[in-house]
Amino acid sequence: MIVSILLVPTIAYLFYDSWIGIFPGLLSGLLYFREWKKEKEKKEKRQLLLEFKGLLTAVDAALEGGYSLENSVMLAEKELENGLGRKAAILKYLNVVRRKLSLNEPIDTVFMEFAEKTDLEEIREFANVIHIIRYTGGNTIRIVRESVRTISERIDVENDIATIIAGKKLEQKIMVLMPFVIILYTRLTMRTFMQALYEGFVGRAFMTVMLLLVLIADRIGKHITDISV
Repeated sequence: MIVSILLVPTIAYLFYDSWIGIFPGLLSGLLYFREWKKEKEKKEKRQLLLEFKGLLTAVDAALEGGYSLENSVMLAEKELENGLGRKAAILKYLNVVRRKLSLNEPIDTVFMEFAEKTDLEEIREFANVIHIIRYTGGNTIRIVRESVRTISERIDVENDIATIIAGKKLEQKIMVLMPFVIILYTRLTMRTFMQALYEGFVGRAFMTVMLLLVLIADRIGKHITDISV
């Protein structure tokens, strides 16, 4: 958010040295804000997925201790609250899960609603496993524990991939920042040369093209590193 605001005067100063640059700066700032918002939502979703893995681990431990699936979920909620704190994102969903379970709503339906609200495939898969067991029978504890371990392992793999991608995204951001650094350095050390680019139609058109190339390169870089896991 702050970066998108600072981008407006930065572009006006570096690319135009004039208030005219506020307009392309505003456009660039809005584009950056939209991308920042999407990235923020992805990070929140990734964090929620990691917290769900913690829930599965706690449920697995409770099942091993002989608790029913419903009671295991309730115990897991308390463990997560103690371990992650009350501000953990998953707790607001688990509060709803606990209330519905206390009203004797089917646990598979409750978790399917949980999956719909969060739009996480792993939660949906867990809900489907519970639903199948509920209507076909079988060793509930064993099947659920196997499902918990399988989903947890997949979350670990996805998290490792996401960590690698995050490193590539950081490299991409540094590369996009370099033109700004170069222009600032040139402006401070070669003022006469840069002044010609800030005056007249040709100079401003050239700087506008440079700005567009930076924005296009940024977009292409984000598209390349925007890999779903």
